[in-house]
Amino acid sequence: MRTSRGRLTALVGSGVTALALVLTACGSSTPSTTAGPAKQVTLVGGIQTEPNWWFAYTDLQTCSTSNFGISLLYAPLLYVSKHDTIDYSNSIASSVVPSNNDTVFTVNLKPSWHWSNGKPITSKDVLFSWDILKNTSLSTAVWQNCGAGVGGIPAEWQSVTAPNSHTVVIKTTQPVNPVWFEINGIAQLAPVPESVWNQYPTNITKELTFIKSVANEPFSKWFKVTDGPYKLTKFVNDEYWTFKANANYSGHKPQIQTLQFDYETGDSGVYLGLRKNAFSQADLPPEYASAQTALKKTYRVVPQGYAFGINYIQLNMSSKAPGGMGPVFAQLDVRKALQMGIDQAGIIQDIYHGYAHSEYGPVPPQPVTPYYDASAVYRWPFNPSAGLKLLESNGWTMGPGNVLVKNGQKLSFTLVYMSGTVTDTNLVQLLQHDWASEGIQVNLRPMPFNQVIALTPSQYQAEWWGAGWYYGPDFYPTGGELYQTGGLYTPPGYSNTTTDHLVTETKSPGTPAQEQTRMDAYQAWVSRQLPVLWLPEYIGVGTPSAYQAITPSLHGVVANYNPIGSTLYQYWTIKGK
Repeated sequence: MRTSRGRLTALVGSGVTALALVLTACGSSTPSTTAGPAKQVTLVGGIQTEPNWWFAYTDLQTCSTSNFGISLLYAPLLYVSKHDTIDYSNSIASSVVPSNNDTVFTVNLKPSWHWSNGKPITSKDVLFSWDILKNTSLSTAVWQNCGAGVGGIPAEWQSVTAPNSHTVVIKTTQPVNPVWFEINGIAQLAPVPESVWNQYPTNITKELTFIKSVANEPFSKWFKVTDGPYKLTKFVNDEYWTFKANANYSGHKPQIQTLQFDYETGDSGVYLGLRKNAFSQADLPPEYASAQTALKKTYRVVPQGYAFGINYIQLNMSSKAPGGMGPVFAQLDVRKALQMGIDQAGIIQDIYHGYAHSEYGPVPPQPVTPYYDASAVYRWPFNPSAGLKLLESNGWTMGPGNVLVKNGQKLSFTLVYMSGTVTDTNLVQLLQHDWASEGIQVNLRPMPFNQVIALTPSQYQAEWWGAGWYYGPDFYPTGGELYQTGGLYTPPGYSNTTTDHLVTETKSPGTPAQEQTRMDAYQAWVSRQLPVLWLPEYIGVGTPSAYQAITPSLHGVVANYNPIGSTLYQYWTIKGK
């Protein structure tokens, strides 16, 4: 999941996701090109990181490289579709019924859903999972979950009870917007088997300590009972990890019986595999984009989809920022000048080769959801000369080296950015050049991804980790506490009472028209407030890769890609070429 700072992204953290296919029909151990059901599809899990946490609720310290394989092990109470709506066909719940002026939410569980050991999933499992989610949302917890502070958890959840084995009743402390509450709050609940995991019923500290101690032991007895479409069966460090279809999965039964995720060390290995026709699907590494014509001889080469997220540079506005830059960045006119020095059209054309769209606000225009309103967003012009005039009108004067100075403070800062890709380096060098024309001096400092997101407010002035924010698990695009004063994922030092009010308003109940009006007001204000510097969002965010190559016999990859919730691998199929 791509998020601000510590929750930044399986997409960036995992890098390339490539899938190498081995068809083992009728028990053969050699690749087969004959038609018929496939027994095994091997997927490359990515570069840079490997999974190191397997429990359903991910630790805040590890979710920057979060393991998408968890979604194969545990089914969600509410599955969020690629259009940011609830898809009950892939949910454990059959419905959520709001009542009592949107303060009571009755969640009905499907009696047909079972654990892999055949036992039914009941409200007792949901209550136990809520106890875990609630307590790991506290700052004093042994470990915090990735969604801490999202969906009103725990402050706005008054109680969670179970009148019977297939009903859960959630009460809130005040009326809430049902859409926000269901997508951002209830959707975070992924039941785990209470009978297996509840080792310390009266001591939550011991319980959380125990969970953390075994979270990276997926072959221990604690992980034998799951309810997702696949079960982890093998893990070889620095090589691969393998999932087998869960025979007792209560949803759509997977046709492909084995998913093997290979570990790759870089883009060159992925491209070499494509040239050898070893992969059944792969994100085409950006430096090899020109080779797509040759690959079309053996692959369907199709555009990637947009992730449900926004791309931005984060400014450190806190008093802890080195060099006194916090108070400087806290000035809106300085942020306006910086934004006017960003040539989004040029970045889209020259850096992303047309495979991106402009971003000027907190709600992504792509993929299509009910929430984006283009008319509400202010589209900042690229106008360095106007940016310079704005700064000069605010008392900045040109000093030595064509760098602006005010009260002895130079308008000079260091931008830390993620190393490792030519694309990212080209982008920050373009920014450096254009900002210089405004009298703003920028020093560039490349740093590995994991180090960038680990920086504290006293260690950086501005940073860009190759992306910005991926909406998950806060799928309603006010982003939980994003941009609210003191929010866990708000840029350091940013505080604005109007922003706080507008975010709160989006969480309040109302008619669908009222809810959209509030969302529009939030978009309009935040796009002008510039809590961050907006950058274009690119296709294949995190690779970056505009294309993916898919073998003709593999189907369902594009149709079941979900940029908001989890990809539905269980719907993938193999058909004759």
